[in-house]
Amino acid sequence: MTTNGTTGLRTGLSDTDTRGRQTDAMERLCRHALDFAQQSAPARLFLRDGESSLEVEWAAGAAAPAAAAPIPKAESETSVAVTAALVGTFYHRPEPGAAPFVVEGDEVRPGQQLGIVEAMKLMNPVECPVAGRVAAVEAPDGSGVEFGQVLFRIEPGRPE
Repeated sequence: MTTNGTTGLRTGLSDTDTRGRQTDAMERLCRHALDFAQQSAPARLFLRDGESSLEVEWAAGAAAPAAAAPIPKAESETSVAVTAALVGTFYHRPEPGAAPFVVEGDEVRPGQQLGIVEAMKLMNPVECPVAGRVAAVEAPDGSGVEFGQVLFRIEPGRPE
C-alpha cells in the first residue's frame, strides 16, 4: 500500500502498479492522438483518460491547409446547426455498408439519430435538436471532427 505525498491518498497499489496504469493510459492516449492526426490535420489536440491527459500542438506549417469555407446557402440563415459534442470520427451510418441515418431533404424529429461520433472506441449518437428537414450534411462520412464543428444543418419546421 502506498500513500501519495501530495494528497495523502492511500491506495492498494504499489508505486510500480500506479506507474504501470498511468503508462497504459498514456499509451492509449498516444495511440488515439496518432489515429486522429492521421485522419485529419488538427492544429491542437487535447485528450484525457481518467487522471492522465495528453496535449499536442503542431506548428502552423505542420497542419495541412484548411479548405475554404463553403459558401452558405440562403436557407442556412434560418437553419439550426447540429455540432459535434466531442472530438472524434464522424459516421453517417450505423455500420459499414448500411444506409445512412439521414440524407439531405429527409424530414427529422427532435431526438432522432442523425449520425455517430466515435471517440476512444465509444460510439456517441448525434441527435437532432428540432423538428424539420435536413438542409445540409456538412461533414463527410468517416472524417475527423472537432468539438463544435457543424455536422448538419436542419431547416426548422414541422415534419409533414
